[in-house]
Amino acid sequence: LTKTDIISRQMFVDYLNLSASGGITNDGVNSIANKYVESIPSIQAGFYNPLKVADILVASDAKYNFEKYELAVRQIHEKYGAEIKSAYPGNEILTNPSNITYVYFGDLSSAYERMAGEIKLVPVPSSLSSQHLQLINNYFLMAKAMGILTKAGADPATAVAAVATINEGMDKQSVIIGEINQILLKNTI
Repeated sequence: LTKTDIISRQMFVDYLNLSASGGITNDGVNSIANKYVESIPSIQAGFYNPLKVADILVASDAKYNFEKYELAVRQIHEKYGAEIKSAYPGNEILTNPSNITYVYFGDLSSAYERMAGEIKLVPVPSSLSSQHLQLINNYFLMAKAMGILTKAGADPATAVAAVATINEGMDKQSVIIGEINQILLKNTI
């Protein structure tokens, strides 16, 4: 048995024990998931190799570059936001997880990867480069994690790590975009 086979089986036993004790709640299931995600960080680390500053286009901190950057990134977000929203199959994904789920995560993975690729090509003012790089890496990482969920045969430990990566990525996305917006406000007024 591989390490992930052993972890998967232990996770299943923990779930059965939770079920037998009547503890099947969101908190209970999240607790089990977090326990195993923390025990297998190498699975998450293997999803994606992050880009470095040398991989992005850095521009001067001129007001014009901030304005150009804001417009370009906003347009990219609007474009892919609409695509992501239109791909959502509704609550059926939660009540009837089937091929719809795999197609949906495939569509999301593709959209996030293309969005990250387009944002990567936008010249970024120097003082935004750190947050810009974090945003791109976060999008690429989430795309890879979503892609893992399209594989019906993915081992359970990897699937749990992928779900945790997506959840963390969504939280990071909000924080990073907030930081970018703050820097843009300071430099475009």
